Amino acid sequence: MEKTKEGYKCKCGFFAKDKGYIDFINTSTPYWGEISEEEMNRTLRIFEKSDEESLLNFLEKNHPERIPYLYNKSRISFVYHLPKRRFENVLDLGSGWGSLSFMLSKFSKNVYSVENVEERIKFQKIMVEKRRIKNIKLIRADVNKLPFKEKSFDLVVVNGLLEWVGYNAKDHKEALKMQINFLKNLSNLIMDDGFIYIGIENRFGMQYFLGTKDHIGLRFTSLMPRAVASFFSKILKKRSYTTLTYSYKGYKELLKKANLNAKFYWALPTYNFPKFSGDFEEEVWLSFFDYIKKNEEEAKVWLDSASIKDSKINKKLILLSKLPKFLQKATLALAPSFQIVAYKKLKPKEKKGFLVASEENFEAKFFDLNGKKEEIKL
Repeated sequence: MEKTKEGYKCKCGFFAKDKGYIDFINTSTPYWGEISEEEMNRTLRIFEKSDEESLLNFLEKNHPERIPYLYNKSRISFVYHLPKRRFENVLDLGSGWGSLSFMLSKFSKNVYSVENVEERIKFQKIMVEKRRIKNIKLIRADVNKLPFKEKSFDLVVVNGLLEWVGYNAKDHKEALKMQINFLKNLSNLIMDDGFIYIGIENRFGMQYFLGTKDHIGLRFTSLMPRAVASFFSKILKKRSYTTLTYSYKGYKELLKKANLNAKFYWALPTYNFPKFSGDFEEEVWLSFFDYIKKNEEEAKVWLDSASIKDSKINKKLILLSKLPKFLQKATLALAPSFQIVAYKKLKPKEKKGFLVASEENFEAKFFDLNGKKEEIKL
């Protein structure tokens, strides 16, 4: 594309406006976010006129749960599972407030942060300016219409996005096709030795059995057959059930249909805050809970509090660590979420074990099945 005064254009007539971010949408789209549209615009006004410390003070008073979302460094713990930890070109899709992009920019030559909600990409723009980050390209685009050449990236990040790809589908069958096409397109975007990271919930995660609402805002529909879930969704939400998640076997089949290989890791307490992760195998799962049983302080997780010093012990982890072994084995299938590393040729690390990622620094402890500890730093 050729750069002009107002943006970028190509010979085909396509035009993207330069607003401090490259806008391939150029029209208003519905707002979606973790806080209300009014509060998001208030956040933008405050941040634009002040510094990051003032932003933190505002968030601490009004939206403390956003602070670990922005600053918890365990959020990129998936990188420790990869055979390389430095990247040329990274694509972060559905990047939200940009926290993963900001973190990955420290270990990458170029990061392309793609988000379609304008308020969120504006927040990223302000953050990039305040921090004077030079290697992040901000792009507002539809993730189903990505403006990139084939084999452009050695890492594509899909964190909390795959389930939304088919949101506007007419039914769950069309949503499935949209997800497969999306993954096939991503396969074309990565180099032969590249990776696609997917952070996502387990359809049969234990949280759903306990009544946690799924992405459509209903309880227990994640556990139902798709047709039954759609029946209830049409009655209660006036729309089909199209925010599809899967079990371990379901994701394996989905990725196979997209011609991708994959390695799976369980993630605790969530894929968004994966302080703990390990190979999706019984022996690793059991080894982790043995570790927690002996090191209960490690079960402290910075999740909803504004300060990491106020983080609390995750009681569910302690409870699981005290279950008999045969019950612990059964809970593996109910792991809340996954870190999935999809690839073409270059495999993730083969060494089995689990990670305890630091929430303050870019480092982690890796424990193999013999209990041997390895310190890892990015």
